[in-house]
Amino acid sequence: MKNYYILSVDSFQDTFTRIDAGKDFYFELSVQNISGILSVLQGRDTVIVYRKSPVSGCTIVLQVVENTGNKTKFRKVFEIGNVVYPSVPDHDLENEYLVEISSDVYGVICKQMLDSIQGITEVNIAEEEHQNNLKQRFEQYILHVLKLKSTRQVGDLEKLSDRLVANGVIERGVYQIDNIDDYTNTLKKIRESEEYITYKSERKEKNPNSGLACDQGMSNYSKFLEYLAAKEENVPRIKGAENVLLYGVPGVGKSHEIQTKYCDDPERMERVVFHPDYTYSDFVGQILPKVENGKLKYEFTAGPFTTLLAKAWNNPGKEYYLVIEEINRGNAPAIFGEIFQLLDRKTEDSHRYDPSEYGESEYSITNSDIATAVFGDPEEKIRIPSNMWILATMNTADQNVFTLDTAFQRRWKLHHMKNDVMSAGHSKAKIEGSEIEWGTFASVINEMVTDYSLEMMSSEDKRLGAYFVKKNELSEEEFPEKVLKYLWDDAFKMKKDAVFDDKFKSLETIIETYELSEPDKLKSVLRLEVYQKMLSKLKNNTNDEES
Repeated sequence: MKNYYILSVDSFQDTFTRIDAGKDFYFELSVQNISGILSVLQGRDTVIVYRKSPVSGCTIVLQVVENTGNKTKFRKVFEIGNVVYPSVPDHDLENEYLVEISSDVYGVICKQMLDSIQGITEVNIAEEEHQNNLKQRFEQYILHVLKLKSTRQVGDLEKLSDRLVANGVIERGVYQIDNIDDYTNTLKKIRESEEYITYKSERKEKNPNSGLACDQGMSNYSKFLEYLAAKEENVPRIKGAENVLLYGVPGVGKSHEIQTKYCDDPERMERVVFHPDYTYSDFVGQILPKVENGKLKYEFTAGPFTTLLAKAWNNPGKEYYLVIEEINRGNAPAIFGEIFQLLDRKTEDSHRYDPSEYGESEYSITNSDIATAVFGDPEEKIRIPSNMWILATMNTADQNVFTLDTAFQRRWKLHHMKNDVMSAGHSKAKIEGSEIEWGTFASVINEMVTDYSLEMMSSEDKRLGAYFVKKNELSEEEFPEKVLKYLWDDAFKMKKDAVFDDKFKSLETIIETYELSEPDKLKSVLRLEVYQKMLSKLKNNTNDEES
């Protein structure tokens, strides 16, 4: 059963104000000699926040997501700019902390809060209404293509533009320029002018954080004009994008492979990390209340998938990349939802499709929120365009993670990352405090992992990746904490004495011995035959290089 409450907090409490609507957060109320004030709250309960004197009113509505006993997880529903003064008979909100109210009382207070907001308007994104107004079309581009939440940069750029025209720096205002070449020349004049430098200095004197919005506006207006030019010129869409899943041992270089082989331009990428709490709403988007200048409105807030889909669709001449790190750490089928259907791509294997369509989703889905955000038309069918790649990484050694079923995996091009530790740039770097090099150490350990995998009921993918540690992590302070701990707690958890001297009974004693030992720290903690095997391999590698 859903219940309603008023939570009284100090008037200077700004925890809730700093959080955007729709965001989840944890909150704990501690009062001297009183415990468990919030323990009665349950999931889906609604809480109105009352700020005590001198504010003495309500401004925020929260919803309880879950209550762990120690801390309560809330979701901010909305916030108003004005203050509503509630009437709750038989209760003194100034001296109580949590008051349960009826649904009728909640309804009255909530209506007062919403009625206090005047002039709520809906954003009309129909481009044809702004054909002759570049400024308005630029605003829509910022909101619905770049997916930014504020259009302040539009006004700041206009103020600067008007000033520069008045002082003869440029001949016409920025929003009278619709050609990218003309704008590029104008932008050069602006940035080289003394008037521009003076303008920024004046703004920073008034506000140290000011000036950035204007610079953002100049940069984004260039993108806007390129966007318009691409639409008018009917640029052919790049084809051939795929869904690629890179998998291998931890530290093998999967993210590095994406950066070097596919894309390292952040403007054409969206990078997310899946985890157990990551949801469809985080990935695709959700409808959230939003308060701007004391006005409340509800709008679809795009997630990274929808954001990149819009960029790829509106810029056919460029390739875009959605990067999903640790895809098996979240419930991927649930996160993708109906987007799963879009993962089937048109390929040359089927003679039903024109070559210009290769890489586009084979099947479409209907989603009015995504369609409105991307196309401005809720009826438009959704497909992943042929210039939008989806790249994912997966550590095969991870435990207690979600399994990717066959139906999901078959829609990806699987690419196993070879673990060649000797090719790592720091393979010849010595582990600090020892004669053993990183490449030699990792090679011997990996051979042992493979040899003992059946006996330890473990996996060969417990091996050390070539980049499991960076060069600076080979220090005597970091190496035992990261590498030796991994071997003790994970890779050789069931057979610790295969690697470590059998006199060690705890990780703590291994780290202490490693830190204090001289002259060779590794020799002091490893089994003698393991250390000798590393020395022998190191010598053989050196001889091979010399010959």
